[in-house]
Amino acid sequence: GQCQNRLPDGPGTITWRWPGAATTDTGTYTNGKRHGPWTLRHANGDISEGEYRDGEMHGVWRVRKGE
Repeated sequence: GQCQNRLPDGPGTITWRWPGAATTDTGTYTNGKRHGPWTLRHANGDISEGEYRDGEMHGVWRVRKGE
């Protein structure tokens, strides 16, 4: 994604890596905060989908178990 004033802004994907695993988060940042729909793909294969508002999880999140 893009950066504006040194803060993430716009759609993008973040990958968190550590030995033997990785988690990928996809969604949109607005003024450096997660905002709007996001999909979180966890290292164990689970997928979480929901919404952020001003950097905070908001509403109902759905979790699908990995295979």
